[in-house]
Amino acid sequence: MCGIIVAIFVSSVVALAGVGGSILGAKFLDPLVGLTVSGMIFKAGIETGHQRYI
Repeated sequence: MCGIIVAIFVSSVVALAGVGGSILGAKFLDPLVGLTVSGMIFKAGIETGHQRYI
């Protein structure tokens, strides 16, 4: 359970950094952060499913 909380916190910080970077003019950060956060969510889902069913 603690790992999920950490993943949520880290993904929120990364998303906030992406929004901030986009506001400051670094337009490449938005898609990069989107891919990073979606990868983190996918990984957490796979790990949760693996623990649940195996």
